[in-house]
Amino acid sequence: MLKSGTVINNKGVLEDQGTSFEEVKRYNKECIPSYLRSRLKEWDYYSFMNENIGFLLTIANNSYLNYVSFSLIDFQNKKYITKMYVSGYSKDKIKLPLTPSKGDIEISDKKYFLSVKKKGGKIKIIAKLNKFVHSKDLYINLDIEHQSENHSIYILHPFKNKHHFYYNFKENLLSATGTLKLDEKIDFKGYGVYDWGRGIWPYKVEWYWLSATIEENGELKSINLGCGFGTTKENENVLYVDNEKFKLSKMALQVPKNDKNKIDYMKKWVITSKDDDINLSFTPLLNRKDELNLLILSTKQNQVFGHFSGTIKTKNEKYIFKNAQGFIEHFKNRW
Repeated sequence: MLKSGTVINNKGVLEDQGTSFEEVKRYNKECIPSYLRSRLKEWDYYSFMNENIGFLLTIANNSYLNYVSFSLIDFQNKKYITKMYVSGYSKDKIKLPLTPSKGDIEISDKKYFLSVKKKGGKIKIIAKLNKFVHSKDLYINLDIEHQSENHSIYILHPFKNKHHFYYNFKENLLSATGTLKLDEKIDFKGYGVYDWGRGIWPYKVEWYWLSATIEENGELKSINLGCGFGTTKENENVLYVDNEKFKLSKMALQVPKNDKNKIDYMKKWVITSKDDDINLSFTPLLNRKDELNLLILSTKQNQVFGHFSGTIKTKNEKYIFKNAQGFIEHFKNRW
């Protein structure tokens, strides 16, 4: 478990790694050596969905590339729209909070307006995106509430380079209610996740992140699984059930391939663990692909939405997942 203190020491070196269910580490970006500050990556990511609609928001300050990305997903018709608003290099263009627990974001541009405000354990997201689809503007007004304080985890990942690190917070089982308006106003209600990430990464990285939520017979269940984040011996794998949480072992992800040995994102995935606590399959519905290529810099994302089924065993109980809505995210970056 993480010990209290700062993420890095005053020489910019990572001296701790692991996980915690409380914010015991302070993100002290001021101690990053000046020659490494252009390598800093920071983002806030929100994802909310129900069986009909999904809404995704990314706010990123990657030093040399600042951007805000909005996605609207139509699960019924298996379609999605993603708009990325790139600001280019400007260290002051987007200021992200130093902690996931507080700090507001407000950005006003000719192309969009975005406000994310946190108060009293709640989050308010308001946005207007001009000409999101042709001449149609997209309006977003969502109220985000925590179902419990027990649905989050902090992770501090090391890499081979002692100055590299990834400090991450993920919170599951957030509930979102409000409206989305494109052609017409739609009342929205769904569950989702908040992903807060800060760090100095190697040039080439690749990771997988899995998340799913289901409400069944009055019981809320959610999973957070991941692999590929640095060289840490620990993992971020957690099962949340109502107000309880259960740390899980490392997962083994069977990535589907085609006859050319390339990933076939729309085939069935299998997720297991050596101790047999995790036994899940994932049936894809839609693959949301994003790619940005700036010659020596590139990002490739496949975020596959679908449903998880199977079981997860804890020390005292076996929990069944049947068509739990969620996603598998695969990132492969040169940055």
